[in-house]
Amino acid sequence: MPVFRIPGPLRSLSGGEATVTVEAGDLRSAIEQLDARFPGFKGRLLDDQGQPRQFVNLFLNDEDVRLGQGLDAPVALYELRGLNGRWAQRREAVAPAGRDVSLPLIGWIVDGKQVRTESFAGRVRHVAGRRLDAEVDTTLAPLTNVRLRLTWPELGRVSGDLWGKVTTETGGRVVIHLTSVDPADATVLDGMGAPDASSEAS
Repeated sequence: MPVFRIPGPLRSLSGGEATVTVEAGDLRSAIEQLDARFPGFKGRLLDDQGQPRQFVNLFLNDEDVRLGQGLDAPVALYELRGLNGRWAQRREAVAPAGRDVSLPLIGWIVDGKQVRTESFAGRVRHVAGRRLDAEVDTTLAPLTNVRLRLTWPELGRVSGDLWGKVTTETGGRVVIHLTSVDPADATVLDGMGAPDASSEAS
């Protein structure tokens, strides 16, 4: 299901909520659902012709929707996080820089509320906030829910359970957006985006 990540300047419309999940198959319908739940969003985001307002930038994952299929784009995970103009908060100010890494991972596919017993393995190659770019030894279709454990070589330990959703897959390389991380692992991930973080890539 699409997940809107609401930047600070618009959280007055969402009752303070930072994320809002809706049910929709494309971006236009997702905005309609968001506005039905929290009136006012559609008017802030779209003009009278139903197109994104001039000073509002909308990003579907990491892509500006104006460069893709626009409001007809199918949605798996939608992140509203780039705003200019009167509600100034540029995408560059909120998008984590990220870091190239080489972190061993082991994972399990989650079906409904059940975690499969068979595992898969791979390596995380890039970390940016709660986004992991990874190479894995199995096929993980977009929208697959996963449970992961990463090895932190610098700390000499394995992470706790990291829960996430696959958003893209290309030839064994996947993008996973983490949806639940314990505080200790969140601190490690956040530290990887720090400007003075050294690379672990190999």
